[in-house]
Amino acid sequence: MNMHDSAFSPIGSNACCCWQSNMYGADKPLLDVRTALVEDLLKLTELLERPGPLLSVQCLPSADWDEFLDALRTTGTSLTRYGASIWLYLTLLLRVEVETRIRKKLATAVCVAARSVSSVAEESHVAAICSMLTVVGDGLRGADCHDDDYVATRVNGCIAYLRLLGRSPAAYTPSSANALQEWFAAAQPHATDELGDACLELATVAQAASASGILNTAWRLLKALCLDTRTDRAFTAHVLAHAAAGCAQAAGRDSEEALLAARFHCSNFMRLAKEAPSLQVHEGKGNLQAFPLEVVLCAVRSELGAFSTSMPNPLLEKVVAISLEKWTAGSSLQQFQEVKWPETGQCHAYDRLFAKVALPLLASKKISDHGVRGQGRLLPAVLDAAQASEAKESSNEGADALAVLCAHGAPGARRRLLAWTLSESVSLYSLALRVHLFLTTRLGAARALAWAQFLMRGSDLVGGSRKCALRAQSQVCSCIAVMSTSCHPNLLSPWVQNLFFSELCRADELLLVRRIVASHPSVADELAEKLTTDVQAAPSPAKLRCLCSIVRLMPKEKLKVMCEMLRSILRSDSFDAATRAEAWAAHARCCERLGDVSNFRVGMRYAIKHFDKSDVTGTRVALVLSRVGGALFEGSAGAIEGLCCATWPLRAAGLAAAASAMTQDAPAAVRQVSRTAVSAFDEDFIAQSDRLELPSKRRRLLQCLVNLPDKFVKAEGEEDISDLCELSVSKIKSWLGDSRS
Repeated sequence: MNMHDSAFSPIGSNACCCWQSNMYGADKPLLDVRTALVEDLLKLTELLERPGPLLSVQCLPSADWDEFLDALRTTGTSLTRYGASIWLYLTLLLRVEVETRIRKKLATAVCVAARSVSSVAEESHVAAICSMLTVVGDGLRGADCHDDDYVATRVNGCIAYLRLLGRSPAAYTPSSANALQEWFAAAQPHATDELGDACLELATVAQAASASGILNTAWRLLKALCLDTRTDRAFTAHVLAHAAAGCAQAAGRDSEEALLAARFHCSNFMRLAKEAPSLQVHEGKGNLQAFPLEVVLCAVRSELGAFSTSMPNPLLEKVVAISLEKWTAGSSLQQFQEVKWPETGQCHAYDRLFAKVALPLLASKKISDHGVRGQGRLLPAVLDAAQASEAKESSNEGADALAVLCAHGAPGARRRLLAWTLSESVSLYSLALRVHLFLTTRLGAARALAWAQFLMRGSDLVGGSRKCALRAQSQVCSCIAVMSTSCHPNLLSPWVQNLFFSELCRADELLLVRRIVASHPSVADELAEKLTTDVQAAPSPAKLRCLCSIVRLMPKEKLKVMCEMLRSILRSDSFDAATRAEAWAAHARCCERLGDVSNFRVGMRYAIKHFDKSDVTGTRVALVLSRVGGALFEGSAGAIEGLCCATWPLRAAGLAAAASAMTQDAPAAVRQVSRTAVSAFDEDFIAQSDRLELPSKRRRLLQCLVNLPDKFVKAEGEEDISDLCELSVSKIKSWLGDSRS
């Protein structure tokens, strides 16, 4: 619609103010302001849609203007039914030269109307409303910034502009961006919660629509608000959570666009976290509220909940790290209590991220111990996250950091380590093993051995069944053995020897010695003499089993004396079967090391005579036979045959021994017995499958057929029995012919 600019008389005169088209005469209909909105707004719409109508603004008394403006303010969202025409008309009204008071009231009413429809306006109308607001903004330049009416107008106009761009991102242009910046600059000194919410809403819409231009503008406004000294902590925390969530959301996507988005949000977060006045802690100046760590972590966890696996993301780790550092820096000065702390164990990606960032910070003391102890909540949360994440996805870095926390005496860390060591969960026990692998380095050998002594006492406190107690003792011994690998022999050997000072050396202590010897062979030489003396004085199954572990590491020149001592135990009737079985196993190990075929053969005859009634000892014999080789198999044919004829599961152990005795270096008699036993098992096992060509299978089928009664009584479901009989007769005749030929 093309209009000529013309002069307007001031309000109160009898003249008429109008725009007139070149194409139309003065006889076209005239509309005054009052008629336009109060009486017949639909007629206005019709006129505006006609090509080139004569449009005028009647110079009304002040009371009529007030009636018009009141109607404009109160009509609200109903203005949308008039389409874009009403906003074009209001834009024309704003260009009328009227006195300052009326212009101020008109601008105020227009901004109220624009704000009321900003959340419901159609996208096609957004450009017209934004153009109108741009005209309003131009008219407000130089206005009194302390005037209450102008203050409300600026805030309403800015909120309307923000919401309109959120409704239609396509309306964003360089000129609209400049207009929005001017509106915001005018409204910022009088910012309200609604203004901040509108900025956040625009940022959210822009991020969802991937509208980078609007997103940059929205975040520029958000940072300006948060860096203002008048902005409170709650709003800044909300903006930080929004930035952290955006970074976490981008972290789950593997693309260049996602990386750029993560960098953008990380940069915004870092600046606000470091510079926002509402987050700065000044001791003695009344600002004692800590960094909103939990709000940030909840936002991160909410976004990571959609990901099933953890993905390394240095930018997101940087966000969490700066949050932890800022939070602990102020935690010693404040008494503010957050109401929500993110749960662990439900989202592996979050647990992994939190533990990966927090553990090194705690271990390196970048997070002060004073702040952590004062809060009493961060460390348990970190340990919970480490427990959940390390159990699913192990890492040496995490285990080492946990070892450092235990060495520093972090509250609850050693208690957790003890619980993991005794846990029935395989994953937690595995975590305990990894932590103990680094614990000696972090504690030092002396303190590590003191911790080992504590673990030995702690295993006695495990309740429940005997099975649970034995499991806990075994796990403790394994953890101590792993820890001892980093101990120097000069410190480890005396500590291990102290375990034998008591005449009543416990079974779990002997188990520990076996584990330590297995991981630290240099200790075996110094223990052998002491252990041999203890065995001679008071043999027990646990001591003999421990001795058997040491035998494989002892020098051969010392084994002959030990063999004689073990044979004396076997010859005595004063020891129970369990003790003699362990002595026999140690003796067999000595003979194996020495290559003593004669004494090994004597030992096998002893086993056949005394151990044939027990599956447990029979299994020990089979274990020895499956390990030895060559000439040591002499005289063991009877033992192998007996084990292979035993009932299950002992038969399985015998078959394992037979399979190992089928090597070329075994005696021929032993090879023959072993081959026969394995073949019999193979034939018997395969006979139960679908392979029917083996002789044993045919013989079994024919024998079953012979044993069936001669008279046949057809049962239900045997309609095809005649066909099967004919096929069977044909098959049997074929077998009969083959056998006779």
